[in-house]
Amino acid sequence: MIKKIELFIFAILSFVSFTFGVSNEVESLIVYYHNTLDLEKSVELADELKPNELSTLLKAYLFLADSVEKYYGKSESYIESLIKNVNYENIDLYEVVDVLKVWRFDSITKIDGKFEKLLKEFPNSLVVILEAMRFYHYSFRHYFYESSYKNLLDLFERIKKLNPSVATPYIWLIDAMKTKEEYEKIKTIIEDSLKNADCFVLRDFLAKFYFEKGDFKKAIENSKIALKSKEKPEDFYILGISLWKLKEVDEARKILERLIEKEGFDDLNFKEQAETYKVLGNIYESHGKLKKAIEFYKLAFKKNSNDPNVLKALGMIYLKTSDPDRETYARYYLNLALKVRPNWPEVEEVLNKINKRFIKRVFLKYVLPILILVVFLLILLEIVGNIKKKKELRRLMHQ
Repeated sequence: MIKKIELFIFAILSFVSFTFGVSNEVESLIVYYHNTLDLEKSVELADELKPNELSTLLKAYLFLADSVEKYYGKSESYIESLIKNVNYENIDLYEVVDVLKVWRFDSITKIDGKFEKLLKEFPNSLVVILEAMRFYHYSFRHYFYESSYKNLLDLFERIKKLNPSVATPYIWLIDAMKTKEEYEKIKTIIEDSLKNADCFVLRDFLAKFYFEKGDFKKAIENSKIALKSKEKPEDFYILGISLWKLKEVDEARKILERLIEKEGFDDLNFKEQAETYKVLGNIYESHGKLKKAIEFYKLAFKKNSNDPNVLKALGMIYLKTSDPDRETYARYYLNLALKVRPNWPEVEEVLNKINKRFIKRVFLKYVLPILILVVFLLILLEIVGNIKKKKELRRLMHQ
């Protein structure tokens, strides 16, 4: 529903742009991209622009903006093929594309000072301010330059005056403030962002933000809204784990089981996949379905064999089963847990009990029978020896 509204708004802006000129149409598409991060749809809309030179220039911008921080995407030769016949030099979008090309295909160090120059040349250009913000956010998050943070704050105020409905500036600023732990300021920025740019990409970001912060109620609220627009595995993960954290076990199970069936589940990192399986194992264990729980714990173990909690869970659950080898399995996994996390009193206590029972069983099954046999043989030897002595004594007496 949210996506349909965004497309409708884009269509209105595009219609209005024919009255006010090409730049408004381009700007509306740039805003659309920054509010959805939907590269495929944005490129599709760019293809509809006239003239073709403008369309190809905008597509070059979209491909670069989407890939510049990831360092993968369309090749340099492909980008060059889009803009080789473009005659828009000294226009803000062309100049931005030129700078992003250097960042994407050469080095971020080569663009030092270029955005300062563009900001002076195009002080009210939305695309220049947006990409300058991206650059300062990146440089602050990776190199912690204080000047980059100050520039980010300044550009945020400028972009709010130009167009407060663009989502990515709020995201970049909140992310930077989170790094500096300025949580009181973040509250104000979030309220401002939801008032002006309440869209999927913002809710998606806020779901992650609150999840990492441990505010699971707000993580649930934002992930649910994000999922109404686009079903991303990351949001299913955040929603499912957050529900579990708040003891809403049945709802968590339903969400996480939907997640592992989704095509994009393998796109989550291995720790998130392992956590998903581990939580499902925990839920089934709490319902007494031990066989199902062990299946999920083993899947978690395959994804992340160094998670001590998974190893502990596997060790402990085997002790609840009727498997004749349950203590052998338990000992194996609990010993692995101690290798990953040494000096774990709870695990050491259980292992000590298992080892004592193991020693007792070995003693009763193997050692004790051997001892009895040895004693029996010794007694037998002594009896035989005594018999021989008596015979010898009688023989001597008869002589």
